[in-house]
Amino acid sequence: MTDLEMTRLCAEAMGLEIGPDWNQGYVMLGGYNGIVPSRYDPLQIDAQAFALVRKLGMSIGRYADDQWNAWMPMYPAQSEGLDLNRCIVECAAMLQAAKE
Repeated sequence: MTDLEMTRLCAEAMGLEIGPDWNQGYVMLGGYNGIVPSRYDPLQIDAQAFALVRKLGMSIGRYADDQWNAWMPMYPAQSEGLDLNRCIVECAAMLQAAKE
């Protein structure tokens, strides 16, 4: 699965409307001045990655060798690696792909 595909699945898991410029990683968000395109990149933006953790009830752990582990306790979605945001996004994308 590509980074863009995983990011799209994460946007869907968060209930965000995917805008016409999705190939650039934008979603449509309601703001004070109406609907505006906003950058969605949980691979790079920590707050967006941790919003996935909170919304999905994901668990995070760390091994002694500095590897991160993200998993969903009641679902077969799990990811391990050195980059915490990537682990979170991969796990959330697996869960969303399984729902589709």
